This record gives sequence, C-alpha cells and structure tokens, in this order.
Amino acid sequence: MIKKYLTLFLALILAALGISLTMKAAVGVSAFDSVTQTLSLASGIRVGDMLMIIYILFIGLQFLLLKKEADWTILLQLPLTIILGQFINLFFYGFLGNLSIDFYFVNVLIFLVAQVLVTFSIAMILLLDLISMPIERFSLLLAERKGNSFGRVRQSFDILFLLVSLTLTLIFKLPFTIREGTIVSALIFGPMMAFFLKKLEKPFQKLDLI
Repeated sequence: MIKKYLTLFLALILAALGISLTMKAAVGVSAFDSVTQTLSLASGIRVGDMLMIIYILFIGLQFLLLKKEADWTILLQLPLTIILGQFINLFFYGFLGNLSIDFYFVNVLIFLVAQVLVTFSIAMILLLDLISMPIERFSLLLAERKGNSFGRVRQSFDILFLLVSLTLTLIFKLPFTIREGTIVSALIFGPMMAFFLKKLEKPFQKLDLI
C-alpha cells in the first residue's frame, strides 16, 4: 500500500505540472480547468486554491446525495485535493511563474506535452484505483441515482463549466481560456487515455501496483 500511495503522489505531481503547463501555454484548456482559471482571474484567488474550493464543493455534494449512506472514505478525497491544488500553485506561480512565450507554435508544443502529462497521470490514478477524483465520483453517484450514464452526466458538467467560464469571461472582460486547445483536448483525451491505460497495465501488474 505504501508503494501504491507513493505512486499516487507522483501521479498527482505530474498532473499538477501538466495542468500548469496547459494554462501557461495559453492556447486553451479543458472545460474544468477553464472554469477554474476563469474563476481565479475573476476573484484573485490562486488557481490551485480555486481548484481545491471546487473539489471540496463536490465532496460536500457527495455527502448531500448519499445522506445516511455516506461514509468516511469520501474524506480520502481531501488529501488528494490539497496535494493537487498546492502543487498547481507551486508550479504555476513558482517554477513556471516567469514563463512567457510569444511564439504560437512553441505554445502549441508545450500544450501537447502538457496533455500527455495530464492524460498519463490520470491513467495512473485510474489504474491504482485508490481514490476517486471528486467530480468523477459525484458524477458516477448521480448517474446511478438518476439512471443515466456516467458519460452523459460528466459531459453535462463539462458543458456547465464551459458556460460559466464563457459567461464570466464576457462579464469581467477576462482573457479567454476557451480556445482551440479546448477542442483539441476534448478530441484527444479519450484516445490517449485508452492508449496509456493499455500501456501501463502490465508494468503496474509487474510492480504489484494493481
């Protein structure tokens, strides 16, 4: 279990680095990262802290949905939330704080590298199957309660995130976080995830991680 949790910790660091690089590339981010970054720009709250606030909201929604069926294991999502949020702050405002590239194709390259990092790290987290991400867990629970598919519920949240981000951007005249990269991310995430899940399965089995 120690080995599994250390691997999970590494996956969260890689995810934080990938998310930070995606935002620094400034060619568009995923739906969730878009609402996180836009709310951060509108409020002045650091983007990693805003991610933590949203994740904690979804942890709370799980308790509200499950009511008496809820158990303490839901709280295991809190350390995951804190680690991911604080490492995003560390990378975005610290190590990458002064990174500013004016060459579009270099930004695109950084974006693509970041997408690989994010997808690879999420594949690690999924294979370890130790702790669920708050939004994904709530979407799964809601789908089960309402008799809908997980994919449809999760997609509904992405649409909501995009609408909130776009609305706030127009109201407060903020930089657009929904751009071409948002579309590219939506198109390549699924195939890349399937690729990494397949490639990581055997190495994880040999390391006794799954």
